[in-house]
Amino acid sequence: MRDIKDQLDDLNTNVVVVGSGSVEQARAFKEHNQTSFEMLVDPERKAYKALSFHRSVWGSIGFRAIKNLWRAYRGGHHTGRLQGDPWQMGGTIVLVPPGEVLYLHKSRYSGDHADVEKISKVLKEYAESMTPKLIPENN
Repeated sequence: MRDIKDQLDDLNTNVVVVGSGSVEQARAFKEHNQTSFEMLVDPERKAYKALSFHRSVWGSIGFRAIKNLWRAYRGGHHTGRLQGDPWQMGGTIVLVPPGEVLYLHKSRYSGDHADVEKISKVLKEYAESMTPKLIPENN
């Protein structure tokens, strides 16, 4: 999401990160990742359950997860200390008032991230649909 932060700001979009750890762990995550996104904690995983996000041992330690971890590490992204529920997979949801879901991605394994291009497209289309259109006068 950091890749399209400027676009998100231009579209007046708020990004909220929900973690399954504690408040202290969320602060450490925010500092480690140098993110300005708002952070919420859900140690009981109520939001994850409500959205039916996957929870999987293999999603965390399986081949795809290890491959993605190695790729991230080689790219200079170090995960830091494990925080929250290690088996809980995350996801991305784009909501607009009054709670309509425009986009939903449920991660199946670690490193299975949402497609930021799709998110950007969905948000642009929504913004365009909300922009008032001028109707030309008949002369």
